[in-house]
Amino acid sequence: MQICNRLIAVAVGGCRRVSAPIVVSISIILLQCLAIFKTYTTEVDSLEQYKGDKSSSINDTALESIWNDLQNISAQPHSYNSRAHERVRIFLLNRLNQIAAGFSDTSFAEIIEDNDSFVLTPGVIDGKDGAEYFEGQNIYGVIRGKNNGNSGVLVSGHYDSVSTSFGTTDDGIAIAIMLFLFKHFIANRPDNTIVFNFNTGEELGLHGARLFLKHPLLNDVTYFLNMDSAGAGGRSTMHRASNFEVLTAFAGVHPALGSVIMQDIFKTGVIKSMTDFSIYDGANLKGLDMAYYKPRSRYHTPLDNIRSTNRGSVRYLAQSSLRAVTKLSSGSTANLTSENAQDNGVFFDYLGKVGVTLSMKAFIGISLSAVILGPLALGGLLYYLIFKKKSLRLERGGWLRFPGTLVVLILANYFLLRIISVQNRDVIYSSDLPVLAIFLTSAVVSVFFLQICEIISPGVSSLNTLVELTLLYWLLALVGVIYQIKMALGGSYIFIVQYIGSLLATGLELIPYAKNINTYSVDSIQLTGPDNSQDGDQRDSLDLGAASDISSECAPLLPVDTPDGSTIARACTISNQAIESLIEFAQFIFISLIPCVLFLQMGFFAVSSLRHAVADGSSYILPYGAVSFAAIMVLLPMTPFIARMLRTGGLPFHASIVIALVLCATYVTTLARFPFTEQYPIKVFYEQVIDFTSASSDNFTDGGRTILTGIPNYVPTIIADIPSAKRIEPTCVSFPMSTNLNACSYPGLSPANYIAPGSPNEWIRVSMDEVSESPWTYIVKIHGTNTRGVELIVPNEVYPSSGSTLQFDIIQAPGGSNYTNSDNVPSISGQIHTMELWARCDLSVGQCDGSVPFVIRISNPSGSQIDYEAFQNIKAACNYDEWIPRAGPDLNDESGYKEIGRIPGLDEVFHYMPPWATFLKRTHGLVKVINGLQT
Repeated sequence: MQICNRLIAVAVGGCRRVSAPIVVSISIILLQCLAIFKTYTTEVDSLEQYKGDKSSSINDTALESIWNDLQNISAQPHSYNSRAHERVRIFLLNRLNQIAAGFSDTSFAEIIEDNDSFVLTPGVIDGKDGAEYFEGQNIYGVIRGKNNGNSGVLVSGHYDSVSTSFGTTDDGIAIAIMLFLFKHFIANRPDNTIVFNFNTGEELGLHGARLFLKHPLLNDVTYFLNMDSAGAGGRSTMHRASNFEVLTAFAGVHPALGSVIMQDIFKTGVIKSMTDFSIYDGANLKGLDMAYYKPRSRYHTPLDNIRSTNRGSVRYLAQSSLRAVTKLSSGSTANLTSENAQDNGVFFDYLGKVGVTLSMKAFIGISLSAVILGPLALGGLLYYLIFKKKSLRLERGGWLRFPGTLVVLILANYFLLRIISVQNRDVIYSSDLPVLAIFLTSAVVSVFFLQICEIISPGVSSLNTLVELTLLYWLLALVGVIYQIKMALGGSYIFIVQYIGSLLATGLELIPYAKNINTYSVDSIQLTGPDNSQDGDQRDSLDLGAASDISSECAPLLPVDTPDGSTIARACTISNQAIESLIEFAQFIFISLIPCVLFLQMGFFAVSSLRHAVADGSSYILPYGAVSFAAIMVLLPMTPFIARMLRTGGLPFHASIVIALVLCATYVTTLARFPFTEQYPIKVFYEQVIDFTSASSDNFTDGGRTILTGIPNYVPTIIADIPSAKRIEPTCVSFPMSTNLNACSYPGLSPANYIAPGSPNEWIRVSMDEVSESPWTYIVKIHGTNTRGVELIVPNEVYPSSGSTLQFDIIQAPGGSNYTNSDNVPSISGQIHTMELWARCDLSVGQCDGSVPFVIRISNPSGSQIDYEAFQNIKAACNYDEWIPRAGPDLNDESGYKEIGRIPGLDEVFHYMPPWATFLKRTHGLVKVINGLQT
């Protein structure tokens, strides 16, 4: 009998170590972290074809065709204000006609040039009230569907780039894919009409999309797919969806990647940038927004080029867009009068492999049910087990381990981030070491804190922690439901999943008590208690009884009291031990594995998309806060399992030493590493300003001032490597648009004869005449040489009071647009301080030579108070955006490179700046020449 008792004691001891697999499970979580991090932060080198619907697969031949078109489109920077823009426009027209000519029957296809549209939009420009006038050059490829109804699909991308980028991903890939889709749907005529909007002016303010809203083709479409970029490669994601109905068109797209959290970020204004999605969605079209999101360090820079892109990224977006457009244009597409027409959707992916979509109504219903019924069910079960069945007694102690862990994790992350922010704040820009440091710190701190708790109060029930977990996630879920109802925000799904998981895990913990699985209390096998000195006779007196009388729970999360008050471990059979292990494993899946993957995805997605935004002026709180939040939310649900692991012996000493060494090495490397690399360079904003109205003598030179704007500690270092700025102390001031950036200026190289003939003071001429028959009415003429873009600048002093206003009317634009006595261009009234004017004139044939000016009539019909003396100080500026990258030792040799497209100051920066830095445009004009009225 004594031998049997020893065997039982050994078995019980083994059962008490049933949590040993949790160590392995936590290791699996850490490996899963690496897998998710790789999915969301690394580049796509190659992607296999879609293995589902073969009609949505992009084969190698199609991919090569897309790639060839992309090479043509992104051969040069092609901003709206450049000759390269005209080259791309002609290429697209020729390519569309070539595609159509390859089919015998194209009676249902049409190619339309929209050259008569314009837009005048009031808004905020450079922090001031302003307006923009724009003449567009959209190209529409129209494929009439078999049904020829009005439930057509708009597919949109912009073919203009910014002046400092080749525009390969922003938005060349989308344009090349649209050419492929145009060909595909001519060969496979859809049920519903498809309109391809190859628009331009997007980089100036989403103007191409605005122009489409004025075209009759708007009446033929109901759905849309917009493709754009907020990064420069990698995997594209679905950023936003108008409603659940169009969301179903994206469901099943392989490989799936996207989350409604990004949509919520746009909706709440955390991300200020916009895509054409905003315009189409605002016009009550229903659609999807698909865009690249990383790496932003190359976004809008010369590094967004064909060399930095790969076919995997192209295939990824092509397959997703083909499948989405195919579904949206099919005859089975539901009519928008369905009940889901106005219902927002919730969407997210799991490991980039599985896409989950749900209507907002269904999501709110599930969330409300869980928030209301969950506590009632759990509370009722606890009441029944404690007061009715009397099979459970909650411990009074140990209720603060979970809140304590939460507090110490928050404090630890706060102090760690304070240290990083002081010593090496920018390291997250190019390195993943801060991510590793934050996760390691969170893990070590939580284990250390729980070990102290175990020493102070050993063997405390994990049920307490499970209940506390459930309470916290219930509160988060409740807040999420409120925001779901008030603001239609679906990002709270992550808390709903966590709450339901913790609710299920707590319910599983109570199964042994609810199922009458007895805890057989026997004095002779007590492991802990007031007296463990029982003699052998007592042990021999044990009557094990039937197997069914023995406890089913091994290494219990709850201790069990014997009739005499001593605490014993419950003996178990092998079958009940398996049940207990199964319950524990299920708990781990519900509260750790599934939710933690979602939190990790959110954190790593935020790091990938926001880590480089700090160079644009965004707060460092965004990337660091996202990682810290993810680390805390991953470690918290592991609290019961870590505590149980510690009760069974904790980590081996050698493992603790290894972890400590790894943590120290990570800290040292994180704080010592240089934050920028050639792969992930710091971005600085470039602008050259030549202001002939400035009182400063520095601005009377033909070179004006070259301004580089960026992270304060590094801009002077970059300028120090530029030959023309050597031995010159740059003037640095805080950038008005972002306190996180500094604008540093130095004397610039003259762009004379490289941008336009003659001296810069001849490139912009402004005159103003008073209209005699109309009091307080003036005609302002702006002659800009070799540019499609000029700017009217009205001094602040013109408006002496908040009620002061002026009315502006566009009368004429270069290139032949004349609106004299026409109502086609609406007037705009208000306190306008700046008005940007963009003409359709052709740079390549000299239509923008300044012989035909912009003509604006400015009047005061309301009779409001105006300071007309200050009005005489009105100014105008020319924007020059045409840049063909060049570099070489002859940058200062004026005898060469006289052709248009060279900006010596920018070429110098491009050639001599450190390899860990790159640049992008600061505003619309790489070179801005400002002049006042000519008398």
